[in-house]
Amino acid sequence: MSALNNLFGFGTPRVGVSTSARSLRRLGPFSIAGFVLGLWSVGIPGCDRGSSEVRRQAILFLLDAGRPDRFSCYGYEHPTTPEMDRLAASGVVFRQHFAQATATRGSLSSLIYSRFYCLPLFPNSPQVPYARPSNLFRRPDDAQISFVKILEAEGIKTAAISAHIWTGEKTAFADEFGEMHDLATRFADRERPYPSAEEVIDYAIDWIRKNKDQDYFLYVHLMDTHMPHFFDQDAQEFFGSPTYDTNRFLPGGLRTVPDSALTEEDRRYVNALYDGSMRYTDRHIGRLAAFLRKENLLADTLIAITADHGEHLFDQPGGKTREGVSVFTHGGPWWDPVARIPLILHYPRKLEPGEFTHLSEGVDLGPTLLGLLDVSVPAGKSFDGIDLVQVINGYAPPKDHILKRRCIRTASYKCLFGTSDDVLLGDPPPDVQALTGKLYDLATDPGETTDLFQAKPEVVGELLQQYRKSMVGLFQRYQAAQSSQQPTSAFAIAARHMNTDVLLADATGRPLPDGWSRRRTSSESFIVAKNSHEPLSVHFPLPNGRYLLSLKMQGHIMLEVGDERRELTARGVVEFGAINVTDEVFRAIIRPLGERPAGLAFFGFIPPGATILDDDAVREQLERLRALGYVE
Repeated sequence: MSALNNLFGFGTPRVGVSTSARSLRRLGPFSIAGFVLGLWSVGIPGCDRGSSEVRRQAILFLLDAGRPDRFSCYGYEHPTTPEMDRLAASGVVFRQHFAQATATRGSLSSLIYSRFYCLPLFPNSPQVPYARPSNLFRRPDDAQISFVKILEAEGIKTAAISAHIWTGEKTAFADEFGEMHDLATRFADRERPYPSAEEVIDYAIDWIRKNKDQDYFLYVHLMDTHMPHFFDQDAQEFFGSPTYDTNRFLPGGLRTVPDSALTEEDRRYVNALYDGSMRYTDRHIGRLAAFLRKENLLADTLIAITADHGEHLFDQPGGKTREGVSVFTHGGPWWDPVARIPLILHYPRKLEPGEFTHLSEGVDLGPTLLGLLDVSVPAGKSFDGIDLVQVINGYAPPKDHILKRRCIRTASYKCLFGTSDDVLLGDPPPDVQALTGKLYDLATDPGETTDLFQAKPEVVGELLQQYRKSMVGLFQRYQAAQSSQQPTSAFAIAARHMNTDVLLADATGRPLPDGWSRRRTSSESFIVAKNSHEPLSVHFPLPNGRYLLSLKMQGHIMLEVGDERRELTARGVVEFGAINVTDEVFRAIIRPLGERPAGLAFFGFIPPGATILDDDAVREQLERLRALGYVE
């Protein structure tokens, strides 16, 4: 028994759990009775789910910025997650699970579409810069579909209850669900930039109570594990003292002097902030589980717990700041603290308790949930991920590597390529000696501190071959899906994606006139004129149509767009007016006025029909985005 468990990467069953009836399902390939049960377990077409109809009900909890190594059930020394530990003890814990991005925009879209290459998620806002202009001309490939839409087509009611400002109504994410309950907007009169776990879980319990007699899939996005964090009662208990006498941290956990050395007390404080947030979130997930238990629904409800990315807790170089400076946030390179995420599946009807120790990734979640709910992928549609239950039951081999754009990880090595996918996945294959990047030996250097990219070119070459074998076709499919249709949501284009010389070139760092320079902060980029009255012409691809144009600027400038000209003085966002884009190119001329520096951070665009917030709502949105670290 243990040998078979080890063979499939499935740990020894937990003490006190029966290994008789349900264990046979895991041994399906090796016994007739087990084979029949195994087919039923993984949802092979044609297998009856039983004479007594059981509702197909599932809840996906997403803990934003949730780090698995801060879960007690993943081995953390402090009791941060006793409620989720109870679910894990009678479920499956995936020990080596990773996200496809280190920020919500990329990872959440990869999760719901099971795609390595897909458009990132953005809010309907002209003040949050879009990734790059080329994304405005992309569309989903013909085979792309979210697992949520597949569930809906199966007759399963789908709903999302979200505390995240990215996922509000009239966004691409909201469109995937039959119902979107945007709590980030509903609970707006508060000091924190997101509704609390208590409010979200209260809302979720009420929703389940109203829908418990039908099939449903409920997505619950919790933000309490995301910055800012607060030194509340849970954090104080982990810290061990009622106060923290220092001016080294701002409320929420950001440092007043980012480059200063951390003391042991500083680290204890930061850990207490995050652990307190985790414990608070766990307590309220426990309340929902208790409600299901009381209603006799827990055993028959599929519960999944995961995250969109992890969080730097001053324990890893990299992140958003320059390499070598530890940070308390996320984003940046695919370091383990932000790449590794939890995955816990609780479904006693079909899953025997245990641990999955092979590599798995975010794109696998959708196929796995569909398999557990006996739902097939429609003809003509496909996922990039796999059904992990097929691996657990021995019907498919485990993965020998996992992927992110320009990144590959095996059990032994992680390679972060510094070269674009156009080169990495082009024809002919690139010369390894011409590539840049980082390579880490995970066996000897789990902290990812020693770069071996130059020292082990043979390993880099092998990983490049694996990367190309897995990604070339997927990248070509992504590149081929194009559309010139005007967007329906508001968006913004950052200064770093504006071209200043060759028309339609999609590159950064273009030459600037004398006196102009590019400046990058932790979250924004600027084109700045200092001691210069030279005009600057900028342009970038943009679908044709009419837009309401705004811009974030500083100083005093004259802005020309087509036949329209405005003299503007501001430090922040200012409206320019209505414009028309033709020839699929936006063009503008910026003329600095006065003697003080002038600069531009982004242009914002609102197409016809997009939601336009009033001034108070814009200010509220910006305050929340600023507190969450998304804008300055």
